[in-house]
Amino acid sequence: MYLISTFENLLIIWAITLDSHLHTPMYFFLINLSFSDICLTSTPVPKMLMNMQSQKRVITFEGCIMQMQFFKVFAGLQKFLLVMMAYNCFVAIRHSLHYTCIMNPPHSVFMVVVSWILIPLHALFKD
Repeated sequence: MYLISTFENLLIIWAITLDSHLHTPMYFFLINLSFSDICLTSTPVPKMLMNMQSQKRVITFEGCIMQMQFFKVFAGLQKFLLVMMAYNCFVAIRHSLHYTCIMNPPHSVFMVVVSWILIPLHALFKD
């Protein structure tokens, strides 16, 4: 399942980057969502595979905390990217004539960069 999920997300990223017609803000957010999904599913898998290979089911406290932090970061990032995609659809419907002015490429990149900065800080200080 892990390989299928990773392959599908890599296929989405590859297809969007190859087709120049898909270089719009919605697909830019979709690329970032696919990348964060790869990272989210890759967080617990290495330790799980080590446990299955060695038949030991032990994780250190530090390893557990690290794994939980990465999981919180990528899960939070996915939520934030879905909100940005919803905002993109809202702007496309509500302000259709001003869509290209509001959702221009620098604005989309700014929104993603801010999410990559704020989400780890939020995950660090939450709980």
